[in-house]
Amino acid sequence: MDIQWKPKTWLAVLLGIFFQPFVFLYVNQFKYFIRYCIVALIIAAVDVFLHSNYFPFKSGNMAWLQHIYLSWLFIVICPIHGFMIAHRYDITQPRRWYARWWIVLASYALMMLPLIVLRGFFFEPFSIQASYMDPSGLQDIR
Repeated sequence: MDIQWKPKTWLAVLLGIFFQPFVFLYVNQFKYFIRYCIVALIIAAVDVFLHSNYFPFKSGNMAWLQHIYLSWLFIVICPIHGFMIAHRYDITQPRRWYARWWIVLASYALMMLPLIVLRGFFFEPFSIQASYMDPSGLQDIR
C-alpha cells in the first residue's frame, strides 16, 4: 500500500461530476459511498413518482414540479463534497484497495453492465398504440 497518498482534488471533482457516489470510493470514504447510494435510490424513487401519471399536482400551481429532477442535485453536491474530502484528506490513514481511479471506473462499469443488459433485453418501457397493431392501421400512417 502507498504510504503518504493523497487523492487529487481535480480528479475527485471530475469523478464527482460523472460518477456521483463513486467519487467517495476514490477519496477513501466507503461509508459516504454507501450513504450517497442509498440517498440516490430514494431520490430516484421520488423523481419517478413526481414524473409519473399518479402525481396529483400535474396541473395548477404545482405543475412546475414536473420540470424538477432532484437527482440533478447529485451533479453539484457530490463533486463539492468529494473536493472537500480530497482537499482536507488525512495522509496518515491507510489507502484502501478501492481508492484508485481505475477501480472506481471498473466498479461503475460492473454496476452498470447488468442494468443495461436487464433493461435492454428483459425490460424496455415503451408503449405502442393499439391502432398501429391493427393491419388496417398501416393505412393511417401513410
